[in-house]
Amino acid sequence: MKKIVKRLIQFMSTDLFNFCLKYIYRWQLKKKLFKNKKSIDTNYKKEIKNYWDSFNKRIITDWHNWYSSVNGIKDVRYIPEDVFYSKILPHFNRLDLGYAYGDKALYSHWFPEVKLPITIAKNMSGICYEDNFQPITFEDVLSKCENQSRVIIKATIDSGGGRNIHVINANSSKEMREKVEDILFYLKKDYVIQEIVEQHELLKKLNPTSLNTIRITSLLHNNQVSILTSHLRIGNENSFSDHGGIVCGINNDGQLQDFAIKYKHGDILTEHPNGFKFSSVIIPGFEKIREITKKEHMKFGHFRLVSWDFAIDVNGDPILIEFNLRYQGLNHHQLTIGPIFGDLTDEVLTEVFGGKENEVTILS
Repeated sequence: MKKIVKRLIQFMSTDLFNFCLKYIYRWQLKKKLFKNKKSIDTNYKKEIKNYWDSFNKRIITDWHNWYSSVNGIKDVRYIPEDVFYSKILPHFNRLDLGYAYGDKALYSHWFPEVKLPITIAKNMSGICYEDNFQPITFEDVLSKCENQSRVIIKATIDSGGGRNIHVINANSSKEMREKVEDILFYLKKDYVIQEIVEQHELLKKLNPTSLNTIRITSLLHNNQVSILTSHLRIGNENSFSDHGGIVCGINNDGQLQDFAIKYKHGDILTEHPNGFKFSSVIIPGFEKIREITKKEHMKFGHFRLVSWDFAIDVNGDPILIEFNLRYQGLNHHQLTIGPIFGDLTDEVLTEVFGGKENEVTILS
């Protein structure tokens, strides 16, 4: 329902869009807090309001209540979700350009030096291409797929949240051709067909049916890129997608935190369903992910706040699956790691809202 309403109000004025967006997010939050049934500490609430008042911004403290009640970190610097998407993200990112820049068919152009999934064919506005942008026919696309036993087809525009992703398994060339043709008839245009990524054995053990990915968020400011927060997304059993599963924060050295949360609601897990401690896992290639992110983000001055999704292949090399310019998964970051901007929060809020520099307050 929330996604439908957001699409409708995109055609309205910016002010009306932000007004509607704010109350949609707050309605969603009330449902989470009702389940949580925890009231906020009076002193903590006062500290929050004092902090945000110094930036001339009034907020509700329910977001802080939800985040801190889950992870135990009472910090005034949490960013309310409604404020993040209606004020902060539009300040840093040219959202009107988001769909064009985020087109997955352009990844080979944007990221020629980064390891990507192997692309069999792709389509932009009805024109079929090889990955090097050499035009081909629709018949060529089907012929290329016939040699595969398993492929994944993704919509290249507005495919976040696991939407419009199709995994095809086939026992024969004819079966693959027919299945691919059916999916492409449904999608019509703007899609990419890729080989399935074989992920690292360590990540495969977390859930073998899903491609488990690392979400890392970066901020371009003062002519440099800072890594903000990172978390691992683990799919549910028998699910191919990592959406809707388990989320676990990642420390700067690549080690998982000692707890994880269930998608959306924030229910705490102290150990993986398979019985091992999350903190026993160290993400292979994590430092490479950080280096790639810092280097590649410098290209995107129109998008100063970006969330990147990486897989790790069998050799321990990062593979860029997606970069997100519009929806950043804010709650996952703040439920696991804490305030998304961390020590940069004062700088960010001063730029967006004005106000003076503040002494950071973290309550025990």
